[in-house]
Amino acid sequence: MYTVVRNLDDGCDRMPEARAWDGPAHKTASAMFGRATDTASQFSYYTEGVAAALTKGAGTIGGARTALLNHADEVDRGELAPGMSENGWARGFTVFSKKIIDALSAGEPFGALVRLDILRAAE
Repeated sequence: MYTVVRNLDDGCDRMPEARAWDGPAHKTASAMFGRATDTASQFSYYTEGVAAALTKGAGTIGGARTALLNHADEVDRGELAPGMSENGWARGFTVFSKKIIDALSAGEPFGALVRLDILRAAE
């Protein structure tokens, strides 16, 4: 957008008619194109910053997404607790239940179980 506005301003300045045009209207029109160019330049700067942040964030989000999907695949391949029927949450419930039992067996207080699970997932 900046390039288009700048080129429009430059093209108008190069027109032979613009060189012959002088006075308050010409100065006002030139000032208008100057402001438009400055505004488009600032907008371009901001959009480039947003694009850079999105590009950088995409790598971080992509890595986290991959880890989450890999974990979900691992859960889906896991065992199913006795008595559970095959459905969308049964295997995840089985994994979660086993973690609770393992943590309690290891002497972890029940209130710390959720925090432990979050910390382990972040590793």
